[in-house]
Formats: sequence, structure tokens, C-alpha cells
Amino acid sequence: MPPIDDEEEAPFADVNVTATIDKLLALPFESAMAGCKELRAYVFSPERSKEEISELEVEFRESWSPEAPPELRELLEELLFPEIAKRKAAAAAGSMSKL
Repeated sequence: MPPIDDEEEAPFADVNVTATIDKLLALPFESAMAGCKELRAYVFSPERSKEEISELEVEFRESWSPEAPPELRELLEELLFPEIAKRKAAAAAGSMSKL
């Protein structure tokens, strides 16, 4: 990953993404849903059918723990910290193009 110059990094310097996601995953799923508007908005997206919402809730409930799979952690990062996730994705794409 290319180094990020200090000016670019400054807006996110005090954000501890991993700790924030860990705290959320340490909560019971229902508490996390109640306290996290981004998670609720994702799960209850108007674009989802009731069946899709139910399936997603079951999937999240089964995976919801401090040992959550990387895919769930990545999704939470995208929901809670979209700018950081975009920068990581852009950096990863740049690294892949150099291969």
C-alpha cells in the first residue's frame, strides 16, 4: 500500500476503526441494531424485500460476535466509515494494477 501523506491522513487520524467495530460486535445484535442507524439503514433498505431483510437479519445474527468473519467487519467499516473504506479500496486497486 502506498504511503499516505500527512495531509491526506489527518481527517481520519483520531479514528480507531477496529476498536469501534469491535465495540459494536461485542453488543448483542439487537442492541447494535437499535444503536446504529447505519446498520439499520443497510438491513432495512427499501430496496430489500421482507424476505431479504429476514434472511439478512438471520445471517447477521449468526455471525454477530467479536470473532465475526472478515466480510462482516468489512461491511461494517463501509457502513460506519465510508471515506476510509473508499480510500482503502482505491489503494488496493492501485496495488493490484501494479501486478
